Amino acid sequence: MKTQVSFVTDAALKKAALQKAKKQGITLKAFLNFCLKSFLDNKIELGIVTKDEPLVLEQIDFDDLPPDAQKEYLRVKDMSTKEFIKA
Repeated sequence: MKTQVSFVTDAALKKAALQKAKKQGITLKAFLNFCLKSFLDNKIELGIVTKDEPLVLEQIDFDDLPPDAQKEYLRVKDMSTKEFIKA
């Protein structure tokens, strides 16, 4: 069974991607399908990478948090990534 995916993107981005795909001998559709499959096969990972700025850590004094905030902190800390995203 097939389905159609539709989304809005910048016209210049689409044009540049079409041109680059064409130069490499594939269609944009084939490239996007490859990306979707690779993502599902864990061959592509998405993440946040910071550049040019040092990582800043904030110390939290747990005892200063109200009880409800303490419970929420512990609940989130013990979640897996998938559980956190669903919450």
